[in-house]
Amino acid sequence: MKGTILFGSEAHGNSLPESDLDVMVLLNGPVNTGDDLEQIIQATYDIQLISDRSIHYIPADYDEYIKGEYALFRIVKEEGILYE
Repeated sequence: MKGTILFGSEAHGNSLPESDLDVMVLLNGPVNTGDDLEQIIQATYDIQLISDRSIHYIPADYDEYIKGEYALFRIVKEEGILYE
């Protein structure tokens, strides 16, 4: 794992109590979305149990994220908070 990025309303500072948490997980590619998402959910299961908010994870290939070819990657890069 190369890092995680918090994005969306929580990163903007305008989340509501019922807002979910949007987290992009930067991985060494290639990414297999289904398998990688399952591993992320399993690794963070205890956090999800104690959180009163839904957590939305998006696994992403680090190199693809850096290239910024997809609109979502450009938006997250621009407004997200990176945790390495």
